[in-house]
Amino acid sequence: MKFKILLFFIFLLPALLHAQSKDSINVFYKTRGAIMMAVKAKDGIVIVADSRLAYRLSDTGQVLAYQDGQPKIFPLKKFALAIVGNFTDGNITVKKIISDFSNSNPAYNTPEECLYRFGLFIKSKYPAYFKILNNNIIIAAGYCPEPTISILIKNVTHTIRNKDWVSNVSAQMDSLHLYTASKNSTSKRLGDSAEKAMKDYIKIFHTENEMGGFFSALKINPDNSYSWQKNDFSENGYLSECEANHDWFFDKANIHYIDSRSKKLMNEFDKTIKRKCRY
Repeated sequence: MKFKILLFFIFLLPALLHAQSKDSINVFYKTRGAIMMAVKAKDGIVIVADSRLAYRLSDTGQVLAYQDGQPKIFPLKKFALAIVGNFTDGNITVKKIISDFSNSNPAYNTPEECLYRFGLFIKSKYPAYFKILNNNIIIAAGYCPEPTISILIKNVTHTIRNKDWVSNVSAQMDSLHLYTASKNSTSKRLGDSAEKAMKDYIKIFHTENEMGGFFSALKINPDNSYSWQKNDFSENGYLSECEANHDWFFDKANIHYIDSRSKKLMNEFDKTIKRKCRY
């Protein structure tokens, strides 16, 4: 089959989200579970991602709680990045890393170059997190001048060309089984159908607590301007582990605990982290 619309599924399974920086303040639990997709439509590129972070015990992987509304799509001054993985606990440093990267005014002309510059920036400014970069999957998308989607997987960049059809990177299923689209579909229609496909995938292969929740959809226009089609979570998230823990400890974050035992356990962990953060 040949389609002018291109899609790329990314299902980041729990096994790929085990990394944690040795400099991390929190050594008790980690975040796992994320799903995102990038598609090319006749009127733009759409990136769709879930917003759920699942908190799991570091040793057993047991889910203790989850949180929705976490940003995974980040517009730059040119192009946009979408990231799933674990830079640190709760994905709470990625917002600062991308902000610092954008403010450094990096020079790039293509999504491939954007990913390369981003990697060099992390290596220079955030070396602890660079060591676990191969546990993240990153999308860079934009027009240069044709619509281009590049994906960094295990520190190797793959670019989706104009006439390619690319399935997902998960061996569990073929994205064509859940996702079909007309070659003349609009970005709104593709964004909605992409979200439905990912929700169907979650129902088949995962539990509600692992991934899902509210989805975001960012449209990139041919002039590389952008607009949020659904749920702009870019103002959410945290700039440090201590900032995040402060909200968790004082119940300012909307955390959904699996049961009373899980809540008690996380509260005990947060007390220890609070002492390390000294607030």
